[in-house]
Parts: sequence; structure tokens; C-alpha cells
Amino acid sequence: MKKILLLLCVFASFGFACFCTVDIMQGFASFRDYITNDMLIPQRKNTDSLQASIKQSKEALEKQNAAIEKLIEIEKRKALEYSQMVFLLTQKRKMLE
Repeated sequence: MKKILLLLCVFASFGFACFCTVDIMQGFASFRDYITNDMLIPQRKNTDSLQASIKQSKEALEKQNAAIEKLIEIEKRKALEYSQMVFLLTQKRKMLE
């Protein structure tokens, strides 16, 4: 009789454990769905829109950098011309003295 009672208790506890396991698995599945639907999908949408604006900003910066490089080259040429003019003027002054 004790063995039968013990077996009934064991089977009841196994049944309860299986029931709890199913509930836990459903809880994890619903939590996974919550994370996917409510958190990751909006974040992906925001990231996609940010990527487009980042690409536009990058292209604008590259254009600005190219323009700045051209201006630097022009200023270098001017500085070289001015230094040559100064050299020639000093040579002319020495010749006049």
C-alpha cells in the first residue's frame, strides 16, 4: 500500500513538474516575442533611418574635405609665390645698395 501511495505521489509530482515546465517554456516564448516585437523591431527601424542620415552626412563631409584640400593647395601656392617675391625683392634691394 505504501508503495502504491509513493508511486502515486511520484507520478503526481512528475505531472506537476511537467505542467510547470510547460508554463516556464511558454513564459520564455512570450518574453522572446515581447523582446522581438516591442524592442528589436523599433530599434532596427531607428537604426535604418540613422544609417541613411549618417551616409548623407559622410558624403557631405567628404565634399567639404575635398573643397578644403583645394583651398589649402591654393594657399600653399600663394605662400610660395609670396616667398619668391620676398626673395626677389631682397635681391633687388641688395643690388640697388
